[in-house]
Amino acid sequence: MRFILGAAVLFAAVLAGSLVEADCCKIFILTCPPGMTPEQTAQQAAQNNPQAAPNQGNPASTTTNTQPAAGSTTTDPTGGTIEPPTMNDPNQNVQTFDAMGFFKEPTQEAVIAWNGTEQIMVLTTHEISKSKAVMMSFMPLPGEPIDIRKGDNAIHDKAYNLIKSKIKLAGVDIASMNVPVLFKKIGSHNIFVWRVDNPAEFLDKVQIYVKKKFNGKAVAFFTKQTETVIQKYCSEGFKYFAFDITEVEPKLSEKIAIEYHFKSKFLYYPLVVSSGAAKGDTKVQLIVLTDTKGVNKQKGNLKFYDKSSDSGHIFVLGGKQGAVQLTSQEVNGLNPRMAQLFNNQPALGRIWIVRGKIEDIPGDVMMYRQ
Repeated sequence: MRFILGAAVLFAAVLAGSLVEADCCKIFILTCPPGMTPEQTAQQAAQNNPQAAPNQGNPASTTTNTQPAAGSTTTDPTGGTIEPPTMNDPNQNVQTFDAMGFFKEPTQEAVIAWNGTEQIMVLTTHEISKSKAVMMSFMPLPGEPIDIRKGDNAIHDKAYNLIKSKIKLAGVDIASMNVPVLFKKIGSHNIFVWRVDNPAEFLDKVQIYVKKKFNGKAVAFFTKQTETVIQKYCSEGFKYFAFDITEVEPKLSEKIAIEYHFKSKFLYYPLVVSSGAAKGDTKVQLIVLTDTKGVNKQKGNLKFYDKSSDSGHIFVLGGKQGAVQLTSQEVNGLNPRMAQLFNNQPALGRIWIVRGKIEDIPGDVMMYRQ
C-alpha cells in the first residue's frame, strides 16, 4: 500500500536518465506514541538513534510557509490529513532502527532531454526496504519547475533500443553491455515542490507538513547523512525540492514513470541525494538526448570511464562514438514534447551507465556547454 501526499506542480529542474528516481533521499515518518507530541517524539528519536541529525526541525514553528512552489496547478499539499503511519508499536517508546541500512535502490533508470536551457526527464524507481515503513522522499531540482505529468513507461525501452541499434550500425561492439530494463506500473504519483532557501527552513517545512498531514500523530526523522545532503544542495544554490510520501513494503517495488520539465543551465541527474537514506549496489542507466551542439564541459567529481566497472563513474555505451544522431521523427516517436524541446530538429542520443555503491558515488551528473 502506498501513501503519496501532496499536489502535482509545475517545476523546471529534475533528474536525468532513463528509468529511476535515483533521485530521492528518504525521510522516515514515525508514529507518535500515546501521550507524546510530535516535538517530544522527534526529541526521543534523536536520543535513541545514533544516526539522528542534531537538527530535527521544528513542527511547532508558525513562521515557515509550507505552500508549494509557484506554478502549482493543484491544491495546497498541506490540505487535509491522513491516517498516521503504523511503523511504531503504540505501546512502546520511539524505536531504535538502522535508518541508513533500511532502504536500497538496486536499479535506477531515466530518459533525459536537454536543449541548453530546459530539460524534460522521464523517471522511474525500483526500491527495496527491509520492512514496512512510511517514507517522505525528496529530490533537488536545479531550476524552477515548468510542468509535471504522467510519463510513458515504455519510453526508456524504446529509446534504449533505438540508440543501441544505431550504435551497432556504427560498427561498435556492445555485446558485453547487456543492461536489463524493468518496467512496472504501480499506482499513481502526486508530487509537490517547495522552494527552500536554507537547510533549517527545509527541516521546519517538512516537520510542519508531516505534523499537519498526520493530524499531529507523526513526526519526520532525519539522519545525519540526510542533513548533510540537504546542506550540500542548499550550499550549491539548489532552491527547489520535489517531495512525496510513500508507504514502502519489504519487496522490490517500482514507481510509475513521471515526466518532469524544468529550466536548467546544465544537463542534470541527481545521484548524491540517494546517499541520504539508501545503501548498497545500484545501477543507473541514463538515456541522454541533446540538440546537436551536445555537451562538452563537466562540473563536479563524477568522471567518464572508458570501460564498464563498479567504480561509481560514467560508462558510455559505444565509447567515444556512442553519441548517435536521431531524426526529429525518431525523437517525436519517443516523446512529442521532447521533439518540441529541440524545435523539431535532429538530436544526439547516447546511453550512460553508472554502477557502484550508492554511498560511494562521488557526484551528480552535471554537464554544460561552453
